[in-house]
Order: sequence, then C-alpha cells, then structure tokens
Amino acid sequence: MKIKILFFGIFTLFALFLVGCSTEKFNEYVNKATEEKLEATEQEQRELLTLDNFKSVSKKFGYEIEDVKDFDLECIKSITLAKKKNCKIQFYETKNNEVAINLFNLDKKDFEKQYEEAKSLSKSKIEVGGHISLEIGNNFKEIYQINNYFIYLESDKSSKKEIKKLFKKIGCYDSFSLFCDSFSKVIGKFFKELFK
Repeated sequence: MKIKILFFGIFTLFALFLVGCSTEKFNEYVNKATEEKLEATEQEQRELLTLDNFKSVSKKFGYEIEDVKDFDLECIKSITLAKKKNCKIQFYETKNNEVAINLFNLDKKDFEKQYEEAKSLSKSKIEVGGHISLEIGNNFKEIYQINNYFIYLESDKSSKKEIKKLFKKIGCYDSFSLFCDSFSKVIGKFFKELFK
C-alpha cells in the first residue's frame, strides 16, 4: 500500500509540473473530486446498506442467515449472522450512530491488541475511517462502521476476495479505492487543463 501511495504522490507532482497548476488549484480539484465521490458513495451506501440487502446478498453468496433473538442490549435493534465454512459475518443495526461508533471503537482496541501480540506471525493492519482489516497468519478480520450499522467479520484468508465482493454489494467500500477513484477524477481534470 505504501508503494501505491508513493506512486500517486509522484504522479501528482508530475501532473502539477505538466499543467503548471498552482497548489491552490490542485487542492480545489482534489476537494471537489473527493466531495463528489463521497456524496455519490454515501447515497449508494444508504440504498445498499440495509438489513434486507445484507441478507439477500449473503444468501446469493451461499451464506446461511441467522437472526439472533436473545440479546439484552436496548441500544441494538437487531443482530444478524451470515455463516459459511470458515467465515462468519455479524451485522448489527443499532439505535443510532453513536452506538455503532462505540462498538467499532471497542473492537478497534481488540484488533490493536491482537496485532501487537502477534509478534512472530506474518501480519498486516489497514485502518481508514470506519474500516479496519486485520490479517494475522491465516486469519482475516474486518470491522466496518457506517451510520448506525456495525459489521464484524471473521474468516480465513482464502475467503478474502469473495468477502470484498460481498461487502461491495452491500455498500461497504474500501476507503483506499474511493481515494483512487477521486484521484483519477483529479488527474482527468489536470489533463483537460493541459490540452485546452
């Protein structure tokens, strides 16, 4: 990931050089492209990220769905599990954003502890906004917090590609991909300026 960010940084400087664009103009392009992409993404997430869509998409991917009935937390509306082989997804619909953020922060601390304790194993951790993914050995975990939804995933690495496809279909987007999409819009504007 560091190599990708370095590549984008170098490409940005090259584009600035070609266009002769000021830093202010560059910031204006970046801010506008990011804002447009986030607005479109948030609208799409509102449409896709629902309990019904989570159940429907998970079933299409071959997951068994289970609604958890016995839980004593008034701040949570529903808990739904999607299970398949070595993979389990927990989908929480909470009363409000604050509850979902608190759930995210609790598991974030646990992820950080697991990452620090796994000294001898191969490991990686990616954190962007309300999304953290953690790989330790063959184990793969992710947590998402979007609005009043919180999602906790446990799997082995062999299911990683399928999980990313499933998550995209339910409105959970990789923040780095969003950044790349926004960045490509900015570069497009640079080249339009260049060939005016």
